[in-house]
Amino acid sequence: MNNQYSQSEIVLCDIHQGELITHVCLANTCLTPLCSKCIKQHNDYHKSLNTYPEIELLEDVKKMCEVKLKSAINNFTIELDNYQLLKKAQREEEDEITKIKRAKKQLIDQIENYFNEVEERILEIKKRDKPNEDAIAHEFSTSLESMTTTLYSYYASIERNEFVKNLKDFFFTDFEGQLRQILDHNQEEERKLSKNNIEINPKFQKEFSSFLDANFKLKPQKKISISTKLKDEEGKYFKITKGNYYDNNVYKQYLHFFQHKSKFLHLLDLEESDKRQEFDFQKIELNIDFKIPRWHRSVATPYGEIYLTGGVDTENTEKKLNSAYVYDFNKRTLIPIKAMKLGRSGHALTYLDGYLYVIGGFSEDHEFTSRCERYNIRKDTWQEIASMNLPANNPCVCVFNDRYIYKFGGKINDDQLSNTIERYNPLLDRWIVINFEHPKKIGHDGEKFCLYSSAACCQISDSSIFVFGGTHINYSQKTASSFLVHIEKEEKDKKYNEEIKPSHRIVGFDLYPLPIAEAFWNNQPIIHEGNIYCLQNVQNESNTSAVYLDRRRLLRFSYPEGWKVFE
Repeated sequence: MNNQYSQSEIVLCDIHQGELITHVCLANTCLTPLCSKCIKQHNDYHKSLNTYPEIELLEDVKKMCEVKLKSAINNFTIELDNYQLLKKAQREEEDEITKIKRAKKQLIDQIENYFNEVEERILEIKKRDKPNEDAIAHEFSTSLESMTTTLYSYYASIERNEFVKNLKDFFFTDFEGQLRQILDHNQEEERKLSKNNIEINPKFQKEFSSFLDANFKLKPQKKISISTKLKDEEGKYFKITKGNYYDNNVYKQYLHFFQHKSKFLHLLDLEESDKRQEFDFQKIELNIDFKIPRWHRSVATPYGEIYLTGGVDTENTEKKLNSAYVYDFNKRTLIPIKAMKLGRSGHALTYLDGYLYVIGGFSEDHEFTSRCERYNIRKDTWQEIASMNLPANNPCVCVFNDRYIYKFGGKINDDQLSNTIERYNPLLDRWIVINFEHPKKIGHDGEKFCLYSSAACCQISDSSIFVFGGTHINYSQKTASSFLVHIEKEEKDKKYNEEIKPSHRIVGFDLYPLPIAEAFWNNQPIIHEGNIYCLQNVQNESNTSAVYLDRRRLLRFSYPEGWKVFE
């Protein structure tokens, strides 16, 4: 028996007597605890079903459960705190009767009766609705407190090493859905109360009635918002002045994604969809003799070509591919081009001035890599270029002013996000780390500002890059955060004669958060007719750390309207 486990932590296998449970299969609805002797049998079981096992260490699964429960506890606690703050603020509001009396004193005695009638009506409504308001507040607070207590009890079961028997509860309980249900129910109840309107029959001459209607009309009570309001000085930076991504002569301008572990390509014609305001993907079965690798990257050039690079072999998940292809629209197939220098997955891919740039990822050497290379489209050749200062898996990148490539975030290793912005200068073949100003703390609980993995980004003006979405270290925890990197005028560096000292500031944090917190496997936003279009992952309802391979959520951002979802 392995002595690394204390007596209280020992969980024994039901099949192999005396063997410790050391792993868990997380594939779909499996969630089977496994000892070391079970693993081979379990792999054979999945193979017989033509499915894939996802076997993780028991300790890692325990950490996943802890993270999910901590997130849920945090969300419920935030909502409870916010609601209590809201009620406190409402109680401190100036009494409506006092407002009316102050206004009444400014008017002549001729309309004294009018104000008395308004006061009496307000008092009647407040007296009538007070019990209902108290009941709704009590029900809402009780629901949040009850769920918070339940979550703490779940968390305590993990500390007592009783979580194995509750694995299905931990994985299949939609805590976020339950929170939304409680919030929606409370909102609906409060909305019903707000339907009451005060109507006062005119008793005076027409001019007096018009005056009163214009100046003393009772308006619905505004909802107090705890979140940061949109600031004009930061909101203006979100204006999209960058032109269309696709060249004007390109006949078909597509959003696209290759479906992992399949032979399908999905295309959305932006021009046609924008005209008809109908956003439907065309699903194309490719004429290929292999399946699209997982964790590949693809990119569309401004001239309409679509390239696919790297990924993980669908038959051997340990093998990182260096293969690369260009899509043939006529034959509906992928034509091989020269292979990359390094097999890799989870890399970033972008186009600049006749080259494809491949940046970072997880390499064939089984390490998070900083190595980069570029493909000369005209010559069909790959060339290794300067490495980044830090490795990055699943970073996001974009071209800036047709002269630089900016890299944001990604993961340095399994346990650490990269909180760096780097910039590449193709003329000097050099990466530099960008120093940037940012809010030290964000969010209700003082969370530190950070860059995420699998985010998306694009240049929207001559001085701004929009960055949004992504995942935390744990892939099941997603973010809806967004911000702009505002880049001031650059200064010359005399030694290198290069403009490397611009001021970079994070502005507009969460002024336009995503409608849904999620990441982007296809993290190449396209600007078309003053809008940003992008394809967001769609989370699997039964497993928050997994997403659907055959679908994407279409998002459109426009200024000042914000985000719109098309599903």
